[in-house]
Amino acid sequence: MHPYDRFFFDPVADNYTVQKYLDDVNKRYGGVDSILLWPTYTNIGADARSQYDLFSAMPGGLPGVRAVVDQLHAAGVKVLLPYNPWDRGTRRGVAGGPFDPVPPGPPSPPAPPPALPTKCYRRANVDLAKCSKTGVFDTYTEGAAGSGVWTKHAGTNCFKGRGATTVLPEPYSTDTTLADCQEACQADKECTAVVVGSGNPNPNPAGDVTDDVLLDGLIKAVNADGFNGDTMPKVPAQFYTTSVRIGHPIAIEPEGGGKGSDGNGNYYAAVARPSPSHAPRFLVARLSSCNTR
Repeated sequence: MHPYDRFFFDPVADNYTVQKYLDDVNKRYGGVDSILLWPTYTNIGADARSQYDLFSAMPGGLPGVRAVVDQLHAAGVKVLLPYNPWDRGTRRGVAGGPFDPVPPGPPSPPAPPPALPTKCYRRANVDLAKCSKTGVFDTYTEGAAGSGVWTKHAGTNCFKGRGATTVLPEPYSTDTTLADCQEACQADKECTAVVVGSGNPNPNPAGDVTDDVLLDGLIKAVNADGFNGDTMPKVPAQFYTTSVRIGHPIAIEPEGGGKGSDGNGNYYAAVARPSPSHAPRFLVARLSSCNTR
């Protein structure tokens, strides 16, 4: 739900009207178990502010958002925040910033990359200059056909109308290794490149903290319950392990997928795997208000 919903916020009185919103959804839909509080897209890109800044920009700032979350919790409603992995061109906080829960000291070692790409797409007639620079996908082009020599073009998405033609089926797979994706390309004489999900939690240049740290810190700051991974069939494991490390384990809801954990700690479907030492924080699947308006 968008927080500028007139049942949720009164712009004249300049305050949130949580109970008015709940009364309305109770009357029309019989209530909700959880909401996805979404102030980010379509506002991302209007200026340099990131998806995290847009929560601070809400009326009352982060304390105001936390007060709203507390009211929703008191009514038995869980709260998810959105994560937009394609938000790559905006600024990020630096270590020690408002959403960075990592105490001063030596930086943590980088998390190992996920073993599985998000999806596998096969491509032909690639013109890298015309491809999309989304940051969410990586393109691999093969040198001579069948050579097995691949060049990685990080953050590059080549597809029909944007620098490549499609080699069917589309996608070739939703759950495969990079090596298997490349082998499938070599098996088709038309294919000269593959596109796979980068799997990165949006690391940024200049030493900025990664999105798992920023997002989990924001969720903890407002006492929310977890996040929805917009457009994500898979969420890298460090989003959950970071939440456990900072003492606020979260629920994870990838938008796509459908098979739980892949065995490497990466999460699929609307499931989070809590640490055995923490109480489960699952969301009951009854009706989400993101489907009500």
